[in-house]
Amino acid sequence: MVAQSSVALNSKTYRLFTSPSYDVVIEPQGGKRLVRVETRDPSIFVLRRQVLTSYPDDLISLINRIKGPGYLCDEIARDGDPTYVKGWLEADLSGFFRPEQFVGKRILDFGSGAGASTVALRALFPGAEVEGVELDADLREIALARARYHGFDPACFWLAPDGEHLPAGIGRFDLVVLSAVWEHLLPKERPMILWQIWSLLRPEGYLFINQTPYRWSPLENHTTSLPLLNYLPDGLALRAARKFCGNVRPDETWEELLRRGIRGGTPSEIKGLIRSMGGKARLLTPSGMGISDMIDLWYSRSGAGRLHALKHCVWMALKGVKLLTGMQILPSLTMVAQKKA
Repeated sequence: MVAQSSVALNSKTYRLFTSPSYDVVIEPQGGKRLVRVETRDPSIFVLRRQVLTSYPDDLISLINRIKGPGYLCDEIARDGDPTYVKGWLEADLSGFFRPEQFVGKRILDFGSGAGASTVALRALFPGAEVEGVELDADLREIALARARYHGFDPACFWLAPDGEHLPAGIGRFDLVVLSAVWEHLLPKERPMILWQIWSLLRPEGYLFINQTPYRWSPLENHTTSLPLLNYLPDGLALRAARKFCGNVRPDETWEELLRRGIRGGTPSEIKGLIRSMGGKARLLTPSGMGISDMIDLWYSRSGAGRLHALKHCVWMALKGVKLLTGMQILPSLTMVAQKKA
């Protein structure tokens, strides 16, 4: 049981939460606060241990209650770090769209989660009406609090009644965004969810998908980080994941791994599902800034860190595969499908 605490550690630093296994420590720094997770139990997984933020204590407390210490700092960073969710969305969206295209238009963040991607989309498309829809009521609670923190109407966040229906009165949109969503849908759910999304789009509207692992990438880089796993049949992939990945439990089921995102997607899969529903879609090619295909788009956001040289080698290899086979094999999927009238 975690208890809230305001015990000062010195004149500035204090514990916001304390428990037998971990503390959440707040340290003011230059007008902001450094949030730090300190664990006493080595078995507690913490994705990110500290983050600098302007969030007030009540919003930090809410995120900690819902997401737990393992994802507290990461969830805060998803909103506050401009190179994180906002940076990814901006890099991918700019390959296809200009902000002025959606002035006066409606954009839906489908599977908006705790609202970080919706907040980012509002900043990237200031002339558009941006809304989010989410199935998880707890995550939506964080999104509502984020909306109040950023000073916009929390009513822009819709709660879906269940996994098979959309909220009544949600209307239609010019752009629907699925950011890090598609891979978490089970194979049996994908046609049903895609039908819902497609029905939300106005004629000539756009479906945008990013931050999804590419199904046929040589490295399964989302759930296990195992090479060649994407090419194994489901049963063998499950056995390999259990044996060679420390992040997978020995008793974990294939459906649990599918829900975690072990099988990504491809443009042909999504276009085929749209066609099977009687819809017509045109896949857009990214353009601008020297980008000529999806491989260039992926490489354009590879950054200039110490892994840049490795990513450049991967880029050249992927370009070579495309030249020889015509196939675009990607580490991650970014795509836009336009709804034909």
